[in-house]
Amino acid sequence: MNIRFKDQKKLNTKTSNYKMPKWMDCSWKRIPCGRETCKICGPISERRAKHLRHGENPDSPETVMQDIGQVMSQTLQLAKKNAKKLGVEIGKTKKFPRGSEPEDFPLVMQLNDWRDAVFSLVRQSYAMERGWVDSEAVADLTWYANILCSKSFRQNLNRIDLNKNDCLAIPDYEYTQSVLKTCLRILKRATSLVYVFDREHKDCWETLQNELLGLEKQILSI
Repeated sequence: MNIRFKDQKKLNTKTSNYKMPKWMDCSWKRIPCGRETCKICGPISERRAKHLRHGENPDSPETVMQDIGQVMSQTLQLAKKNAKKLGVEIGKTKKFPRGSEPEDFPLVMQLNDWRDAVFSLVRQSYAMERGWVDSEAVADLTWYANILCSKSFRQNLNRIDLNKNDCLAIPDYEYTQSVLKTCLRILKRATSLVYVFDREHKDCWETLQNELLGLEKQILSI
């Protein structure tokens, strides 16, 4: 566990042992579990069925964003209640100092540039009607490139709290660390496959592969 406390005595045992509920995975995975009993997938499925009954389009951008926002708000409240039963307070409103925007973290901006380069190559191949752009590898690549950026930023904010000896940040730090590892594993595999598919941009994909490998240690050391 890559957590550094200035005052280790302030470490709260209950907080450090708290684990995020498994259903939180469905908030960032490209393919969620889809179970009706899931705290995230279940409500989304119910809302979708309700929209269909009312003759509404459940896949419109406005409807999707509204539904996801409401479900995530509800699940956050549920996570807080579950944690509180264990004597842990999570999700407190954080007041970060100036210098806590994505552009204030060089690594996050590097990852944003990397993601933009990935999307640019995919868009070019899509315009050229290359069949491989509809592959699972490309779906993983574009999805988890975004997740890697957002979770890296999240981890930097967790690091700010940890540096202030805020042990309440430990559960989120550890969970986000596991998400980052998963994203990196999937992205390394996806870029390797796309490198084989896209003969016209092999040099570009090789460069992006090497850049990701070069950033991996920094990402996991946040």
